[in-house]
Amino acid sequence: MNLNRSNAILAIAALALSVPTWLTLRGDLEAFVDVTQVPKLFEGFTADNVAAVALGKPKDPQPEVAPQPGADPNQKPPIQYDQIQFQRTDKGFVLGQAMGEKFGAPVHPQMLELQVWKHLASIPADREALVQENATEEQLVEYGLDAAHAFVIKAYNAQQQVVAELLVGKDTSIGAQGTETVRGVYVRRGDNRDVGFYEVPSWTRAVDAQPWLDLAIAKISADMVRRIEIKNQTGQAAFARKKGEASWVCDAPPAGKGALRQIEVEGLVQRLGYVQAQDYIRAITNGSLAPFGLEQPKLTLQIVYEKDGKDVTVDIALGNPIEGKTTQYVRCSLSDFICAMPLQWGAGFERDIGELFDPAAAPVEAQKDAQAGGDAPKEVQPVAPTVPQEPQQGEGVKPAQPVAPPVAPSDAQQPKDGGEQKVDGKTDSGNGGGVHGR
Repeated sequence: MNLNRSNAILAIAALALSVPTWLTLRGDLEAFVDVTQVPKLFEGFTADNVAAVALGKPKDPQPEVAPQPGADPNQKPPIQYDQIQFQRTDKGFVLGQAMGEKFGAPVHPQMLELQVWKHLASIPADREALVQENATEEQLVEYGLDAAHAFVIKAYNAQQQVVAELLVGKDTSIGAQGTETVRGVYVRRGDNRDVGFYEVPSWTRAVDAQPWLDLAIAKISADMVRRIEIKNQTGQAAFARKKGEASWVCDAPPAGKGALRQIEVEGLVQRLGYVQAQDYIRAITNGSLAPFGLEQPKLTLQIVYEKDGKDVTVDIALGNPIEGKTTQYVRCSLSDFICAMPLQWGAGFERDIGELFDPAAAPVEAQKDAQAGGDAPKEVQPVAPTVPQEPQQGEGVKPAQPVAPPVAPSDAQQPKDGGEQKVDGKTDSGNGGGVHGR
């Protein structure tokens, strides 16, 4: 009976405690917003439908434009922009025709994804994001969304129709203080005046080409390289390594050189792991290569590496240094552009080809023949000093006798001070004087 009563009390307590929990969950459920169900500013946008995109930033200050004859004097001249354009090709997006000599340079796909496509597909258009409906011109200026100040993004389809036009205004954190400030920007569509809020921690809105370029020319894994040939002003040599083998071989080493230095060749191969330009100069087909030192380059490389079970050949030529910079002109068969690359990258390939080999060792038989014939210089042996001798009466100067290699004298052989030793049958007092013949 007591047990049943205890169970009943616990059940009532559990029910009482569950009520606030249920209320909390219900409140959270009502407050929860499924972002996939929130309407978007450009509903149904996808990058797959985009054939070209342009980014524009109003020039500051605006250049003066002479009015056209017969034009309305009250009509404002069109806004002039600094802009960058991208267009789709079979190799991905590249810089557009308005980019001058860099037209056709590859654009990094991740930059487009993070700085353009993601935003156009994510900006909300619900009532929570609306800041000002049908804003006046003065209000647009306040939010930085008027034509003279707004950053513009336009995306076109293959028929040159605009599929998305976004105007980006001021950061919402400008002038705000405190840690609770929400980072974001004011935005609006190009075809209406409703001002919205887009929460985003950071957003690169650059119109210069450099941040958008894909500068990676080649990525060649060192263990997949099968052959490398170097030709520079000091000579030419080719090194090969079969699949599964660790050592490099050279079929035609330079004359007078010995074994190939494996560590030196491996160091050069490692440089090919990530061939990256610092900039693109212009397309190779847009003129002569001679001004860049690439018509008849002083240094060329040919690399053969394995990719997907097939051999791929890459040719690289290094040209003149770029004046005033630590880079040089480079041409690579994997790029349609003359590139700028660091001088340091090419320095390893410009060194003397002979430094990649050990000095040649003289053959053993040649060494023996040279020593027997007296042609090779023999090692100079130290010679013991001789004691000068005075000629005897009635005798001429005797020819010098050959001196045997010195042997360290023992105490028994060394003359003592004041002692005597015989020289040519004569007696020397050992005091450093001449020979006594009288």
